[in-house]
Amino acid sequence: MSNSPLQSLDPYINHLEFLGYTIKPLDAEKKVMGAAHTTRRNLVFRAFRVGVFFSISYKSRPEVKGDELGILQLANLFNTRYVICRVYVDKDKDLIIEAYYAREYDKTAFGVFIDDLENDVAGAFRTAAEQSAKILI
Repeated sequence: MSNSPLQSLDPYINHLEFLGYTIKPLDAEKKVMGAAHTTRRNLVFRAFRVGVFFSISYKSRPEVKGDELGILQLANLFNTRYVICRVYVDKDKDLIIEAYYAREYDKTAFGVFIDDLENDVAGAFRTAAEQSAKILI
């Protein structure tokens, strides 16, 4: 495995398109891409070091933005469930879920990573269904 910076997002884009995502640039200068899907979670991704950094954002309900403790408790509950993801609360009191694919593109490994990402997020939402429904839009 090389330690040189990732040169192209093309194989990742092609793979995500094969999985049914629609890809569009969000910030061409910073090479930030958006991936929308009809049944999977929407992703934002960018090249980072030798791999690709992914994030998923969930907005908090306006009426709970003042309940910082409740939002942090939900983030902590998600973090206890995650295997490859991490979650934090941003300055707007929204949840940001992140995962890093830390290697050069490999069809099989990247496919497993995307499945694991989806399973991590889905599992956390199943674990915290009631809390997340109260807090997130």
